[in-house]
Amino acid sequence: MEAAADHLMVFADSLKAPAKTIAPWTCVRGLLESCALASWFLDPAIDVRTRVGRYFAFRYIGFIQQIKLYNVDGNRQEDVKRVEERIQKVEQDAINLGYPRVPTKKSHEIDGIGQKMPGITELIGLTLNRESNYRLLSAVAHGHHWATHQIGFRITDFTDSKGVAQKGLEKHVEPVFVLYAGNIAVTSFAQVLWYIWRLYGRNEQEIKALLDTTFDKLKYTQERRLWNPSNAG
Repeated sequence: MEAAADHLMVFADSLKAPAKTIAPWTCVRGLLESCALASWFLDPAIDVRTRVGRYFAFRYIGFIQQIKLYNVDGNRQEDVKRVEERIQKVEQDAINLGYPRVPTKKSHEIDGIGQKMPGITELIGLTLNRESNYRLLSAVAHGHHWATHQIGFRITDFTDSKGVAQKGLEKHVEPVFVLYAGNIAVTSFAQVLWYIWRLYGRNEQEIKALLDTTFDKLKYTQERRLWNPSNAG
């Protein structure tokens, strides 16, 4: 949740003059990843056993990423060994709590702890229904011309030094794309706020009032408000 908040604030800052034309979209991409993870863990509709299983799954992926990091530098095998031992300890903790092993096709290896962790693209689709948005924002982050050219530039006409009419690209922030990215950011972060408020049994009227005030200012329709009874899932 804190990571998502940071991305949201940097997104807003990046659109202040002089506005950036590429970085805002990568901020929203990072926000989506953080909001999807937070929503997966905080979802008030799941029981505590499912929540702990998801926690184990995420821990395992974190261990694997650490090992990959240490393996880049060939002289950090002691660190790799330490993480591998930690995996075994956490796996045993999970088994002791009644969670099954998640084996690979090779029965002596595991593919997760508690459960297999979904990929981030799948997770964003499952928790936020934003897979197509994420794919576009990822294309921008990865520098694909078809995406950056649409979202961060515009075509201009100019005359070169020889008097010949030419076309070129200049960096540009199109208002419709600001609204597009802002909608993704605000609604995704609002979902995390709503989930954590419900999970911890806080005053729902208090968070509803805060979110409604914000969404009224943004002129968002009732259909975009997850906390409305008609939108409850």
